[in-house]
Amino acid sequence: MSLDRFHKEAEQMKIYNNIETSYRNLELLVTSNLLIKTYDSKSKKLVYEINKSLFEVAK
Repeated sequence: MSLDRFHKEAEQMKIYNNIETSYRNLELLVTSNLLIKTYDSKSKKLVYEINKSLFEVAK
């Protein structure tokens, strides 16, 4: 494998690892009840929202 190809693949893995880490962090916030995960049928995407009931408790 050439050095240029190695660097290119390493850069792609870094991007993949960042995405994977971000997803894991979102899921941790969902399990901690800080975020709510829903599915938007119009856009066909997962949506993460702040759990607004936490603000009611904090008042």
